[in-house]
Amino acid sequence: MQTTFRRFLVSLGFSLCLTASLLAQQDLGIHFMQGVWQSSFTNPAFKPDQKVVLMLPGFYNQLRLDNFTYNDLIRTNAQGDNTIDLNNVIDKMGPQNIIRNQTDVHSFAMSIKINKFFLQLGHDFHLNAYLDYPKELAELVWNGNAQFIGQEIGIGPDIALQGYSSFYLGGSGEIAPGIRVGGRFKVLLGIADLSTQSRSISLNTSDDIYQSRIQADYILNSTGGITYNGINSDTGFDFNDGKVEVKDIFSSNYGIGVDLGVQASFEKWSFAASAIDLGAITWRDDPSNLKLQGDFEYEGLDVIKDALLGDVSVGALGDSLEAAFEVVETNRIYTSSLPNKFYLSSTYNLTNTWSFGALIYLENYREKVHSTFGLSAQGRVSNFLNFGAMYSFNEEEPFRLGFNIGLRGGPFQLILATDNLITAFQFEESNTANFRFGLNIVAGQILKKKEARNVVDPNEFFR
Repeated sequence: MQTTFRRFLVSLGFSLCLTASLLAQQDLGIHFMQGVWQSSFTNPAFKPDQKVVLMLPGFYNQLRLDNFTYNDLIRTNAQGDNTIDLNNVIDKMGPQNIIRNQTDVHSFAMSIKINKFFLQLGHDFHLNAYLDYPKELAELVWNGNAQFIGQEIGIGPDIALQGYSSFYLGGSGEIAPGIRVGGRFKVLLGIADLSTQSRSISLNTSDDIYQSRIQADYILNSTGGITYNGINSDTGFDFNDGKVEVKDIFSSNYGIGVDLGVQASFEKWSFAASAIDLGAITWRDDPSNLKLQGDFEYEGLDVIKDALLGDVSVGALGDSLEAAFEVVETNRIYTSSLPNKFYLSSTYNLTNTWSFGALIYLENYREKVHSTFGLSAQGRVSNFLNFGAMYSFNEEEPFRLGFNIGLRGGPFQLILATDNLITAFQFEESNTANFRFGLNIVAGQILKKKEARNVVDPNEFFR
């Protein structure tokens, strides 16, 4: 009970320490690299330019920080240790603030053209981290509750930390001239999860007798190995101490998911729509449900501030707060949804070399919808080089300039893409950053229709 309760308590301070473990927003630029296998991650109807594609291990990471950057929050003290400086960022916070991180590791994938149908299969690892917290929570932890006398404030954070692997099988094909459809069926195998279900916590400080009370209906579900190492020792929430074993991949936590896409091409125009990651995972492997429900007297959260500064151990934090609140633990199976992603785009092919596109991206996760809009320009030099630039904006950043490039040498194809070129390698100074790396082995170049008309011998259609 105490171990899981400490996990619960540390999670309440998630907003104050998660960023130290983040590596690198949406995958937009890759969407317009049609003919490159990785573009099908945004729409399964997209097909590669080669008859056979073997995707070697690849990586994708995205970060979103609302209102402040990593370097605003984490400072280095005289001893050379990283510490949290909330005084520097509280004034920059909005009423609600989000930290969002997604990491995908693509272990393998394959696409094979069979007649006019493209068959695809593969496996990925995914880590989703999400935190939505009110400004008042940070103010309360850092400066106490005297500032809230005579007020009732909400301080409950919404937390989701989820690791899982995905085996998928899918395909795409033309159902009518110019109309392609595609889909992927996924078997989702959960590794570990930490997520809130009910997340209401309110603090009322009387202006008469200055007594403070907390009313709570807060439930935190968890399963799998999640550890907290402390802000001064490479802060991080790790799954099984960073080790993923075969037994973790093939656990009793499982679910299903689907990706759906369509593409319509007319002369120089192309239109596409897709829905990605529609699905959920049911967590059955030793689940824990920690419930903080009822009315409690508030005695201060100074111990959390001390723990963040390194003056109090996590164990002492757990002991102190466990004495103040009555947490009930149950072991019920629960389900958590994936972040649903939607792409709507159009492309105009000006010449065989240049194309221009526009895109609307939506993400529906944790009962909130986030949107991004983008404009793209793509160029292609024969079958060995394609490149592009992407301008995009969202509610957090009005200007982001991305870049993508695909290089082919022999059977190898290298893919590099980012939606925020300036901060791709300096995420500490950015509110959003992302980066994709991919490496493919390709064979059997497929000629375009205009090229195919000039081929006399049908056997030369593929080269």
